[in-house]
Amino acid sequence: METELLSNLIKSYVALFIVMDAIGNAPIFLSLTHDMNRKKRITLLNKAILVASGLILLFIAAGTTILAFFGITVGDFQIAGGLVFLLLGIEMVFGLKFLSPAEKDYDIAIVPLATPLIAGPGVLTTIVVLTSTYGYLATFIAAILNILSQRLILGNSVYVSKWFGKQGSELLSRIMGIVLTALAISFIRTGVTSIFSGS
Repeated sequence: METELLSNLIKSYVALFIVMDAIGNAPIFLSLTHDMNRKKRITLLNKAILVASGLILLFIAAGTTILAFFGITVGDFQIAGGLVFLLLGIEMVFGLKFLSPAEKDYDIAIVPLATPLIAGPGVLTTIVVLTSTYGYLATFIAAILNILSQRLILGNSVYVSKWFGKQGSELLSRIMGIVLTALAISFIRTGVTSIFSGS
């Protein structure tokens, strides 16, 4: 049982880490806060992490309830989630952008930092799929670990960006995109199997 939980935790953590893309977010975070001193940047980041955490925990707690309310099966959502992951993976591999949200005059800690940068649609979809696939405990622990990872990496984004460099960050993002695409196929296959087996 412990081995299964550890395996599910690792899979959940990796899937979330790839989708949240903290390393790829580091240069974006820096560009959004380039005119701020370190204290103001960290204050803004802490607020964004808090809001994003609330969204993620809400989807862990209520995601499956929302599915049940709309009559959506786990298999349906696994396929839908897999397709979302597939698009995200293609975006990351080829550097494409299927959607370009308009800039809005909001507190940037909430938009675009908390969402969609940290907890965007892809992350929230991932949360629901992981909860349905691996259970609440593994997903909850993986989410907490990823939130801490995001805080650590973005909090030290100046050093992360310098260490990887622009080309290094782009290369890593593309490698993660390939892994995410493979995970997408896995979720779609699991969803299709679930539907045809009647579970």
